[in-house]
Amino acid sequence: MVVVLVGILAAVAIPSLSRTSDVHRVNDVARGIQSRLLEARAEAMARQRSYRFRLATTQYMIESSNGGTWTTVSTINVPAAITVQLDGGSTGTITYQPIGRVDALHTVTVTDGVHLRTLRILVSGLLRATGGMQ
Repeated sequence: MVVVLVGILAAVAIPSLSRTSDVHRVNDVARGIQSRLLEARAEAMARQRSYRFRLATTQYMIESSNGGTWTTVSTINVPAAITVQLDGGSTGTITYQPIGRVDALHTVTVTDGVHLRTLRILVSGLLRATGGMQ
């Protein structure tokens, strides 16, 4: 009887734990991107040079400009089960000017196909996170 009860509880709990893990993975990637975007903005203002967030298909980079040449500051790989999009595409850039502003409103989405987190980068360079991120 006890073994049957434990089996039923495990059958109910394991899928729930898996979904919780998926949500955390999406949140972690979104928080990492948010942190890098804030860091790029702060560096652009502190160093008085342009910084950019560049999304490639499976990774994103933070780059700094020095006389028109872009230098990679950091590269982060996106986990295989996660999709990151910038303004609806799988590649693109957000460039922070030395005053911390960007050229246009941008949207970064992070999803695993079920859970979605959205970062909106305002022209002021400030961020708004939606979709359950804490």
